[in-house]
Amino acid sequence: MPLDDACPLRRDERLVGHETQTIGAALEFAAQTDHVVFGPVIAARRLIQENVLVEVPVEGWNVSEPLCVVCNGNRVLANVRKSVLRTIREALPTLVP
Repeated sequence: MPLDDACPLRRDERLVGHETQTIGAALEFAAQTDHVVFGPVIAARRLIQENVLVEVPVEGWNVSEPLCVVCNGNRVLANVRKSVLRTIREALPTLVP
């Protein structure tokens, strides 16, 4: 869907290809094709480390935003939420350069 992603490449300068439901699906799709995914590097970290994907820097595009974790309290148990948050807190220093 169209949104402001702060990319210096205007939307009309980009050729829209396939759309996926999740960033993970988009990255796996790109790993098997010659498509480019506009998304957070942290999501592609594993595939970049495995040399399956490469980061393509865009001149003038240096966006950083707070990381938010959202859990549906009606579907995710409190102990699971706590476990997810604990894991993120422990892993975050190794995920961010």
